[in-house]
Amino acid sequence: MAAKAKNGVIGCGPDIPWSAKGEQLLFKALTYNQWLLVGRKTFESMGALPNRKYAVVTRSGWTSNDDNVVVFQSIEEAMDRLAEFTGHVIVSGGGEIYRETLPMASTLHLSTIDIEPEGDVFFRHCCKVSDEAAFCLIQRPYISKTLLTRRISPRGSP
Repeated sequence: MAAKAKNGVIGCGPDIPWSAKGEQLLFKALTYNQWLLVGRKTFESMGALPNRKYAVVTRSGWTSNDDNVVVFQSIEEAMDRLAEFTGHVIVSGGGEIYRETLPMASTLHLSTIDIEPEGDVFFRHCCKVSDEAAFCLIQRPYISKTLLTRRISPRGSP
């Protein structure tokens, strides 16, 4: 699950350079009571949201005492362990995590926010998403500075 600006920006330093209430509500609805796979910097930026469990990937030796946070040294380790008890994991950034996990994804929720902010992490640079070939594309307009939210699933999926 990702939100990007019209110019492809998804981050500026540790922050998301916008606030779009409609997109935040979508994130809340889709991630409620779910496992989120994130990088350490993304987790530190967003913090632990209520009613979610986190698989945090880091090579820094960082740890957490939060019962809803499990720390892994690699995406592969996280995915193998999560597969033991859930079939649904939502990837929520950052750029390197998106780049490494997009080829494994069965669905992509991608919101485009109607701004062009400065930034140093770009979705277009970390991920190549084709609207053709292996995915079908479901589009819907969205409120509050969000141009479009896409749900991309393998062809033949609902």
